[in-house]
Amino acid sequence: MHCAHCETELPALARFCPSCGRPVSARAEAERRNLTVVFCDLVGSLALSTRLDPEDLRELIRDYQRVCADAVARVEGHIAQYLGDGVLAYFYPSVHEDDACRAVHAALDIVARMQPLAARWRAERGVDVGLRIGVHSGPTVVGDMGSGEQLAAIATGETPNIAARLQALAEPGAVVASGATHALVRGYFDCAVLGPAAIRGIDRPVDTYRVLRPTGAQPRLAAAAREGLLPLVGCGGALDMLETRWSAREGGARRVSCVQ
Repeated sequence: MHCAHCETELPALARFCPSCGRPVSARAEAERRNLTVVFCDLVGSLALSTRLDPEDLRELIRDYQRVCADAVARVEGHIAQYLGDGVLAYFYPSVHEDDACRAVHAALDIVARMQPLAARWRAERGVDVGLRIGVHSGPTVVGDMGSGEQLAAIATGETPNIAARLQALAEPGAVVASGATHALVRGYFDCAVLGPAAIRGIDRPVDTYRVLRPTGAQPRLAAAAREGLLPLVGCGGALDMLETRWSAREGGARRVSCVQ
């Protein structure tokens, strides 16, 4: 089965297209689901608009949007909207179980890819180009909104709004993730604790972290070990039995063990 909108081959039982994010059928027009949302925004776009000719500004925004689209596509995310100098991307856990990690990888990749672009614009046009990125994970309702050619699968709820607010808190060139996203990617990325932040319109503080770099951890156990594994309690007898069976195996004996 293929998506009627972009012809992408669809996984079995897919409700939404992993490429364009559109519902596969009318019955999937709106669905509650968890998302990781990445919101990118250029720094000082108003100042840039006063210093650059409109055609030059358009070229800059197109270069920046291309950087975002390439980085998101590389990890199989979905660009949901281009909002002037803002870019909104969705990562669906139903497509990949590590979509939160993919979202953070994409955010760091965008920052890295923007550096040579910013250097070129500084050398050729004398302007400083930077961006901020916010990442948040949480429940949304995703479904078609708009009409005609403007029809698009849009997530509603506080999750995209919090991602946008986190972007506004970030320093230029920084990726700021919420505590909800950090809980999903901890061990896979080195992060600096920024502390609770008051988010306008949200009646509770949101824990925030600046994402620094990937740790290189791949398996879940390796990532969990970086944060410290929980001690085994009351398992002495089972561990002794397993060690005895392992020793017997080294002597050539075969054993099957069941620990309850």
